[in-house]
Amino acid sequence: MDDRLEKGEYMKIEDIGNTPFKCKLLLGDAKDVLQDIPENTFHMAVTSPPYWSQRDYHVAGQLGQEETPEEYVENLVSICREVKRVLREDGTFWLNIGDGYCKKNIKSSNLKHKDLIGIPWAVAFALRKDGWYLRSDIIWDKKNPQPESTRSRPSKSHEHLFLLSKSEKYFYDAEAIAVPQKEVSVRRAYSKNNVEKRKDYKNDNYAISGKSQDKTYEKMRKELEELGDGEVITRNKRDVWRIATASNKIKHFASFPMKLIFPCILAGSSSKGCCPKCQSPWFRESKKNWKPSCDCGESGLKECLVLDPFNGSGTTGEVCRGLSRKYVGIDLSEEYLSYARDSLIGSRSELEAEETNSIKELIDF
Repeated sequence: MDDRLEKGEYMKIEDIGNTPFKCKLLLGDAKDVLQDIPENTFHMAVTSPPYWSQRDYHVAGQLGQEETPEEYVENLVSICREVKRVLREDGTFWLNIGDGYCKKNIKSSNLKHKDLIGIPWAVAFALRKDGWYLRSDIIWDKKNPQPESTRSRPSKSHEHLFLLSKSEKYFYDAEAIAVPQKEVSVRRAYSKNNVEKRKDYKNDNYAISGKSQDKTYEKMRKELEELGDGEVITRNKRDVWRIATASNKIKHFASFPMKLIFPCILAGSSSKGCCPKCQSPWFRESKKNWKPSCDCGESGLKECLVLDPFNGSGTTGEVCRGLSRKYVGIDLSEEYLSYARDSLIGSRSELEAEETNSIKELIDF
């Protein structure tokens, strides 16, 4: 065992939410550790769990080594049930998960050798059945997918990132991850084409009616008129994110890239912060103006709290620190938690200098 565990350098569960920490790392099985954390603690969670039957991390009790996909889904859902409990009612859960192909016939699952298993959607539907709101299926389109030698099907180049919520209404900062509107769309907003002369006018067979288009363009023109110097008009971020895979200085076989996590944390937690008394997040009234979502009347603000129940190499923590969020990571592996500890809690001055540079590079998502 890493001697820092015995010395208590990894943070204690009872300190969560009560001290001005940036990062806390907890050793143990995610389900067991989460059971010791009070409910309604975290503003959001984001994670990428071990995938089924793909990598053996040689840790007793690890997720992903079950005999069947059904067992894997059941175990993952039971962990996510605890994630749901410790999330605030307005919290969100961002789950990155990939698929795989069956390596042998599994009679109990009706799976045949070479079948695409369908793990992501099996997990998503099981989570929805367990009470989660399934809000979005974001496709991670990999710029640089791993080459495959197969000649009997297209090569895999994407994974799924599911956005789930605990409640029907939840915190989501769309403006934080909005992208610049294309110039051609701005030009269309000033088109002289009269709506009554267009073939789509009052025609329900078209995806968007002429009147709906005019309302959209009218709103866009109003926004353009209100823009200040140097500001650009934006649109909602879409659900296909083209992001390259990334290597990690820390020894970990399957770390997800910072650029994938960056928009999740920006949209899922308040950049302004939260009430120091009730931890309710502040939300945007407009692009520049914020207001509290509670009536506590507190003047100060605290950083929002983010959870990753499968900490791995600590990538989520690195992004959280750069975005001024508090972070709690859980991992079953002492080895990986030690690597993450060196990166996240090690040399503070060196770490902050590296974070500043790396976070700046992420803004072009």
